[in-house]
Amino acid sequence: MKVLIVDDEVYAVRTIQRCVDWEAAGVETVLTAFNAAQAKEIFAAQEVDIVITDIEMPGESGLELLGWVREHGYDSIAVCLTCHAEFAYAQEALHHHVMEYVVKPVNFEQLGQLVAKAVQRREEEQLTRARESRGLLWDHHRERLEREFWESLIDGRSDSPSETIRQAGQLNLDYDVNEQYQLILFSVRGVSDRKEEWREQPELMTFIIHNISRDLFVTDEDAGRTGWKNLRMWAILSEQRTGGLYENLENFLDVCRTITGAEMTVYLGAPCFGEELHGAYQKLLQRDYQNASPKQGIVDCSLPAADPAGGMWELPAEQIRGWLAAGEFAKLRQYAAALRDSGYETGARERFLAAEQLRRELYPCFDRRHIALADFWTNRLSEQVMHSWQSLSDLSDWLIAVADRLEELGGGTDSDKDMITQIRAYIREHVEGRITREQIAEHVNFSADYVSRTFKKETGVSLSEYIIREKIARAKELIARGEENIGDIAVRLGYSNFSYFSEVFKRIEGMLPSDYKRRAER
Repeated sequence: MKVLIVDDEVYAVRTIQRCVDWEAAGVETVLTAFNAAQAKEIFAAQEVDIVITDIEMPGESGLELLGWVREHGYDSIAVCLTCHAEFAYAQEALHHHVMEYVVKPVNFEQLGQLVAKAVQRREEEQLTRARESRGLLWDHHRERLEREFWESLIDGRSDSPSETIRQAGQLNLDYDVNEQYQLILFSVRGVSDRKEEWREQPELMTFIIHNISRDLFVTDEDAGRTGWKNLRMWAILSEQRTGGLYENLENFLDVCRTITGAEMTVYLGAPCFGEELHGAYQKLLQRDYQNASPKQGIVDCSLPAADPAGGMWELPAEQIRGWLAAGEFAKLRQYAAALRDSGYETGARERFLAAEQLRRELYPCFDRRHIALADFWTNRLSEQVMHSWQSLSDLSDWLIAVADRLEELGGGTDSDKDMITQIRAYIREHVEGRITREQIAEHVNFSADYVSRTFKKETGVSLSEYIIREKIARAKELIARGEENIGDIAVRLGYSNFSYFSEVFKRIEGMLPSDYKRRAER
């Protein structure tokens, strides 16, 4: 144990050094300082278990020193010495978690007893921290070992039910051979936002989703029953804990899409015993491979597959041919949007044939509108058509992109001015929050690139700049009201970085938001 004595009177320090039986109190090292500055240097250089400080010192008092000690996270036990038994001193000493408040002249026998008491408390604190640390370490390893156990079940690595029970017993896991579990598979099927982060740091994005699951529907007891394989997360829930699961999962999907941009499909397996989890997992994987439903949604695989439209999906080729001939690209976009949200399930072959037929329908349209192939097929469209058959959602996105490109090259019946009006209305309605180009494009049923180009052409201002100006205009209104502080207003408008908000505000208005607030208050 190390004790630090702080007093500006040298003789007082030396007397305490000589007159207290430090060995009997359990102290190995006694350090000394004659002002607060020297004490701070000692704190910075080594651990101090107990500090005995005089309150009345020139420059910086002992209580001010203790305030610094607590602010910097040092947890030393403190004893204060003073010549004045004033209540105000005692109050402030208690504020700084001082163990004892001793009035001079000091009774050295009593001080030795106080130090022994402080040593005992310090040892108890250290023992508690060590136990907590070991507990946290065990919890961490336990969760990892538990995850490996359940992963071995879904991978089919356990040799037999008896071997599984033996492993669970060794790990002291809550595993009942007679209990049924529900396996859930989460598949990241697309990314609507934060694409660069998904491309560069997929491990970070999946880690965020994992944490969101623990906040929303995975309990601490179930935490070891979750894991990731590629871009699929699995979770195993006890059957009795699945009440209200649909609502929790829908909320989870919405939060994940908002925070990470991930579009996920959730597959719910039928209740099964532990030794059946491998087969259940393979069925869910197969369902994911074959699925052509929207990228985000819940598929209950415990029920017979059903088509919500009452029949197998077929491409309305004749209707699409008519829309292309008449230049009714808005109808093509409306159909594509409805297809994305339809919930149909089809086979990969059917989707491939539909995509090929759609591509063939385009060529008569090119001839009628005198559109050259090289002009129509942009790099983006060429890339989209390569995987347009992978899901109905991908097919929908490609159809919308085709309609936008045809309209851009040949002119359709939709009015660009109507689109601009819709965009402005959408931005005004959602100005208090994060607005992305993709959200706006989805709202008006145009591609994001087309929306950006047309908006700049019609208004002379880029879409991103217009959004910024609308947000700053709203910020000015809120600042002028004086009901919220500027930091809260920045967050309300979707700016998590206050400095960036201030820079943007100054660029638009020529002054900082604080200056604008002062001017508005005059």
